[in-house]
Amino acid sequence: MNRLAALNAELTLKAWATAAVAVLPEILKAQFGLTVTSGTRRVPAGSCWLATVTLQGADVTGRVSVELPEGLAQCLSLQLLGTEHGYDDHLLADVTGELCNMVAGRIAATSIPPVSILNAPVVHKTSPASVAPSINGMRFERGWTCETFDLSLALQVQELVP
Repeated sequence: MNRLAALNAELTLKAWATAAVAVLPEILKAQFGLTVTSGTRRVPAGSCWLATVTLQGADVTGRVSVELPEGLAQCLSLQLLGTEHGYDDHLLADVTGELCNMVAGRIAATSIPPVSILNAPVVHKTSPASVAPSINGMRFERGWTCETFDLSLALQVQELVP
């Protein structure tokens, strides 16, 4: 990794982290009517939903990952669709993926240099403490509490090698 590329990746991670810390609570409040309290990342109990969106700009690639405990995914589903839809895995995956996509989209919209590729979310049910497979590069993690549930967000950035 050359020094300029490493600096660019570090600055990108800081900018994405700043955007993410502001936007995740804002989205949960505006879209779902839920209040979020900032904290450190804690491992939630039980199964979780993990959604990851890959972003790519001219010089960097990265991932935005959101991990929701099953109960919070159900709460978001209820807020979004009402009770008659139930809580099947397909619906919970959709809600988790959409939340991650909203966060990634807002990061991409404010990113300088701009993000040119924003992939669809990849979502799966997992055990806690597995926020996104690691890529080589830099990582940022943050936790929140929402409706008594812990949720987390991870960002990973690495420079593109020409």
